[in-house]
Amino acid sequence: MWISAPVFLSLIQALAVLGKRVVFNWDVGYVDIDRDGYGSRRAIGVNGALPIPPVTLTVGDTLVLKVHNSLNLTASIHAHGLFQNGTNYMDGAGMVTQCGIPPGDRFTYEYVVEQAGTFWLHGHDHHQNVDGLRTPLVVYDRGKPPVKYDEDILLSFEDWYTETFTERTRATIDPSMPFPPPNRTGFGLINGINGNLTKPIHFQPGRTYRLRLINMSSTRWFQFSLPGHVMHVIEVDGQYTEPLEVDGVDMSPAQRYSVLVTAHATKSFNYRFNATMYASFIPIEPGLSPRVFIGDVVYQEGAPFIQAGSYDDSFRWANDIDLHALDQEPALPVERSMELVIGISLYSTGQHLINFNNITYASPMTPTLYTALSMGTMALDERVYGPQAHAIVLKHNEVIELVIRNSEDVPHSLHLHGHVFQITEYGPTKPSTSTDVTVLPVLKNSGVPVKRDTVDILPSQYVKLRFRADNPGVWILHCHMDIHFVMGMALTFIEAPDVLQKTQKVPSDMFAFCAKQGIKTAGNAAGNQGLNFTGLPPMPTIARKLKFFFPVSHGHGLRPHGVRIVQSEQRQLEYDAAETAKVETNLGAFIEQIKQMAPMVRGIEVMCAETYNDKHPETEYFGALLVRLVKLTPHIMYRIRDEAGSVELLADDISDLVHIDVESRSIDPIAQLARRSAMTLQSLAIQTNGGGDAIGLIEDADGNYAEYPRLRVFKLKQYSRDYSDGKPVFHGAVPFSSLRHLTMDDYPFGDDVVFRGNALMLSSIWT
Repeated sequence: MWISAPVFLSLIQALAVLGKRVVFNWDVGYVDIDRDGYGSRRAIGVNGALPIPPVTLTVGDTLVLKVHNSLNLTASIHAHGLFQNGTNYMDGAGMVTQCGIPPGDRFTYEYVVEQAGTFWLHGHDHHQNVDGLRTPLVVYDRGKPPVKYDEDILLSFEDWYTETFTERTRATIDPSMPFPPPNRTGFGLINGINGNLTKPIHFQPGRTYRLRLINMSSTRWFQFSLPGHVMHVIEVDGQYTEPLEVDGVDMSPAQRYSVLVTAHATKSFNYRFNATMYASFIPIEPGLSPRVFIGDVVYQEGAPFIQAGSYDDSFRWANDIDLHALDQEPALPVERSMELVIGISLYSTGQHLINFNNITYASPMTPTLYTALSMGTMALDERVYGPQAHAIVLKHNEVIELVIRNSEDVPHSLHLHGHVFQITEYGPTKPSTSTDVTVLPVLKNSGVPVKRDTVDILPSQYVKLRFRADNPGVWILHCHMDIHFVMGMALTFIEAPDVLQKTQKVPSDMFAFCAKQGIKTAGNAAGNQGLNFTGLPPMPTIARKLKFFFPVSHGHGLRPHGVRIVQSEQRQLEYDAAETAKVETNLGAFIEQIKQMAPMVRGIEVMCAETYNDKHPETEYFGALLVRLVKLTPHIMYRIRDEAGSVELLADDISDLVHIDVESRSIDPIAQLARRSAMTLQSLAIQTNGGGDAIGLIEDADGNYAEYPRLRVFKLKQYSRDYSDGKPVFHGAVPFSSLRHLTMDDYPFGDDVVFRGNALMLSSIWT
C-alpha cells in the first residue's frame, strides 16, 4: 500500500513532537587494525574500535553527538544527506561551515532530524572518512512509512587501502612525485568487515525486506544484485521514489538506495547476493579489479544454493532517468542556469589539479560561513570569499539549473550539501560525429524527476540538475571521490546571505575552536575587511606547457587534438663489456605510468626496431610487451610503425583494429587519420617467418588477408631460461608489474638474454 506524499508529510509534522534526545559519545582516535587481510595499519575509529556502530534515529529525534578529538589533527563530522535547515553551522564541513575540532578538544553536534531515509555520518576534515571515520545513519519514519515491509536489513560498502589517505594524497599532488600515481586496486568491506567474510542474510518465506544499501567508499563504485529475486527501488539518497523494478543497482561513492525484496514462499533453496567493487578507470586485473564479493542469503540451513545469474543485455540496472519522486513534484521552472565544465590541468605549482571552469578549489583562511555572516551587504559580493572558494551567490528561493559537463575520461560522483536536486537530463559532451568515444544518448526525465543529493557523471557526459535555493547557508558542491576533492574539485554556493545573517547564529564554542588555532572568525577569505586579501596564498595558474598529462578542456568540453608529449629517454637492459655493470631500464616505469594515465590517454605511438639475443635470435620481446599493453588498456588507440615508418596501424584493441587502409602503406599519418575510406578490420594475425622476423597479417571483415612484411615485431610467447631435454619452455608475456626498474638479476628470461641496439623506443603519447 502506498501513502500519498501530502498525507505522509502531515504525519511527520504531527508526530515530530514525540521525538527524543538520542545521545552518542564518540572518542575519535587512532586504531591499528587489519581490515582487509593485507596487514595492520593505522586507521581512525571511535572509542578504540572499527567499524563504528551504525547510528539509528526516528524522525523528530534530536541527535546529540558528543565528539572528543583524540587525533593529532583537527576533526569534524558531517551528516551526509541531512539538510541542516536553520543549522548550517552543524553541517561539519571543515573550513566551510566551521573550524575543525582541535586535538584534545570536545564539541557536541546537536540538531533535530527531520528527514527519514538512509544517510551516513563521516569525517569532513582532512578527508578522515577515507581512513575509517564513517558509519551509516538510518532515520526511521515515525508512524507508518509510505511503503509496507516487514524488516530492515542494512548493507554498507566501503573501499579500503593499505596506505593512509595522507600517503595517497602525497603521491597524487606532491610535485616531486611522478604523476599519475600508481593504481591502487583497494579492497572491499561490507558492513565494516572483510567482504570475503560477509555474514549471511537470513530470509523467511513470504516476508518483505527493505535492503538499505550505502556506498561509503572514497573512490570505488559498488554494484549490488540478488539473483533469483525481484527488487524494487523505493528510496535514493533519503528521498522516496515510486517503486521501480530492477535487477541491480550501481552506486557511485556516497550514493544510497533502498530496495524492497519479497522472499520466496518456500525454504527449498538458498541464494547469494553479488557485490562488485570496481572503478571504470582502473585496468582490469583478475581478482583485483573488479573485486567480486558473494554473500549468502539463507532460507534454510543446509538447503542447496542456486547459482548466481550473469549480467546480460536484459539485466535492468536502476537508472536516475527511470526513477520518479514519490511526492510527484514536477520539474522546477528554471530561473537561473549556469554551466560548470570539469577540467584537469597542470598548474604553476607543479601539481595536477581538477577544476570547475578553470578554478581549482582551496580552503580559505576564514570559514566561508563566517565570512557570509560577518561581511554585511558585502556578503552578496562573490569576491569576498576569495578566488579559490569558487563562491557563487544565490538569491533566496530562486530555482537553479546546473549543467555540468564532464569532458574528461574518468567519472565523478558529485554531492551537494544542504539540498537534493532533480535530475532532469543526461547527454554526451562530444558531438555525434566523434569517432573516438562511444556517444551516449540524450536521456530526459518525463515529467516527475527523481531527487537525490549525489549524482554519478560518466566520462564524456553532461547532466542537468535543478534545485530551489530555499536553505540559507553556505553549501559546498564537491566530488565525493576524495582524491578528486583534495585535487580541488569543489565550489561553494553562498545561499541568501542576507537572510542567513538574520536567522542563524554560530555557537560561541565554535568560535573558540578557531581562536585556539589562530583562525579569524570574521572578515573575508583572508580574515580581512573589504577586498584586502593580504596573507591569502596566491591562486595558482594553469601552466601553458603540460608534461606527461593532457590539455584542459576548452569551450564545451572538446579536447584539443594533435598534442604530443615526447618521451625521449630510452635505455635497455644489457651488460657492459666486462659483464659486470648492470643498467636499469625506464621502459617498465614508463609503461606503468601509461597504465595509470590510461583513463586520460587517447593514444600511444610506438616505434620499434629489431630485437634479438645471441642464444635465441628467434625470440621477439617487443611483440609480447605490446600485446600485454593493449590487453591492459583496451580503450587506448595505438599507432604502430616499423623502423622506416612505412606502416601505420591505429588500434583500439589487437582484436579490433580500425582506420587501416590496406592499399595505403606509405602515406602521411595525419592524412591517414582523416581518411574516410579506411576499412574496419576484425583481427590481427601473427605468423613467424624464420630468423625472428614476423609478418603481420591483417584480416578484414570479409576474411581476406593482406601482408605487412615489414611489421616484424610481434610474438605472443616468450622463452625462459628453463629447459627440458635441451628445448626451451614457452611462457606467457611478461607482466608489467615486473618491468618497473628491472635489472638483469630479476628479469624473468635470465642472464642469457642480452639486448642489442635500440631494442625499443616509445616515442610519444598523443591525444
